[in-house]
Amino acid sequence: MVEQQLENLAVRAQKQLILLWKEDTVRPKKTADWLDHRGWISAHHHLRVQRRMFSRRSPRKLMELYRPILAQPPNIFSDVSRLARCLTSHSIGLVLGGGGARGAAHVGILKALKEQRIPVDIVAGVSIGAFIGGVYCADPDISNMYMKVKKMFQEAASFWPKIFDLTYPVCAMFTGESLNKMLRRAFGDLQIEDLWIPYFNVTTDITSSEMRIHRSGTASQLFCLFNGIVDLKFILTCRFFPL
Repeated sequence: MVEQQLENLAVRAQKQLILLWKEDTVRPKKTADWLDHRGWISAHHHLRVQRRMFSRRSPRKLMELYRPILAQPPNIFSDVSRLARCLTSHSIGLVLGGGGARGAAHVGILKALKEQRIPVDIVAGVSIGAFIGGVYCADPDISNMYMKVKKMFQEAASFWPKIFDLTYPVCAMFTGESLNKMLRRAFGDLQIEDLWIPYFNVTTDITSSEMRIHRSGTASQLFCLFNGIVDLKFILTCRFFPL
């Protein structure tokens, strides 16, 4: 009933979805189910919170609990801080560009931002920047990100997969199958909507020569778009967002 009233509300205000997850949650799931039937949602946020948020407590107990917490300086890297910056129009965005090997430098940029205590609230990327940005949004821990990217770069530099990936050069010299397998091993069925940090990537529609913005879909497929042409079946299953 409340959602139906929100959908019919004439007031032109942004309506954003906040999904709460227990603090030990590794990865959000089934976010698309929340979004598909709620066209009035302009954005969504994943928040990891302590388990006590899922239980009922009296106002007195809550005050006793949060009084010492409020006296401490806030953690600017927490999900709640990211939401607060978004709601007050102080979000910090990061755009990562393309350039193949430059992707390794993107990891260093993210590490430097963390060391300088500069949080990242939303990430966009093209080409290799789309891939590195997606890895970061899936797990913002820099150490984990470094190990995952290092392993994938080593696999991508391997000689033999490229030999078996050769094809007749009508559109490209390689089929891209080795890259697709590598991405599927790394991300499985992870969806863009399930990334902890808001994310989108940008590609070019070679049929209409137009820019396409992707905010949903299977991560392993979207991350490999920078590698070349995708098949028609996948294009038809993507949701495109115009500027």
